[in-house]
Amino acid sequence: MAEQLELKIMSYNIWNYNEPWAERRKMIVDCILEEDPDIIGLQEIRDDARFNPPGQNQARQIARRTGLDYHYQPAMVYSRSPRCVEGVCIMSRHPIESTTYVELTRDPKDEMDFHQRIVLNGTIRLPLGQLEFFVTHFSLSPKMRLSNALELIQFVQSFNSPLPKFIVGDFNCTPDDRPIRILTGVERLPNQLAVGNLIDVWEEAPMQARYCSNGPWTHGGRRIDYIFMTSSPWARANVKRFAILNPRNEKKLPASDHTALAATISISLED
Repeated sequence: MAEQLELKIMSYNIWNYNEPWAERRKMIVDCILEEDPDIIGLQEIRDDARFNPPGQNQARQIARRTGLDYHYQPAMVYSRSPRCVEGVCIMSRHPIESTTYVELTRDPKDEMDFHQRIVLNGTIRLPLGQLEFFVTHFSLSPKMRLSNALELIQFVQSFNSPLPKFIVGDFNCTPDDRPIRILTGVERLPNQLAVGNLIDVWEEAPMQARYCSNGPWTHGGRRIDYIFMTSSPWARANVKRFAILNPRNEKKLPASDHTALAATISISLED
């Protein structure tokens, strides 16, 4: 078994089928190919019969062009006929050995909690051993984002792994908002059973190793997309680089309304 590994993690909200999809898809694929990540968590992935034939959802389209293994998990059903669902996806250059997911609690009375939200887990086989990877997309509702945060902590902590765990996604809140403070253990709600232990990888990156194409913002002038990790008593993680990328073509068309995140982390097993 290898004792040390350099791992590149990405997260990207691809903005579903907003036009022009063919042009945006090329930029998204080019960005992934240029960054050459080991594992990616994608959000707003659609399987929409109006735009793709059966079996050719957006995850499949990107995976086919990048050569990565993938698992796509729908979360929200917009229409059954014609079929239109949206969810999240894990892509990996290493084998995805198994996947599971949990539905986050949804409040049907909350107009801002229209979408069904999930957390998708993938167990990925690395030369160092098994790694647990999670991708999610939190609610638009401030109240339900608190619930999302508590349920995410419980789900992540239900997995045992000697390696650091990685959690990525669109959390729809800034670092100063309560859900992020709860996830990182800065704040704890009354009667909260599981204490947040997530580490904001951006904050761990050395200042000289942070790269931003247009400032440290990921959507609409705010930082709401994250790569988190957990610590491990059996392995040491050192963040070597963190990039916030905003691909555009020659016409200044952005690949998405969110930026892509890419972090390079050196992981070594403790003696």
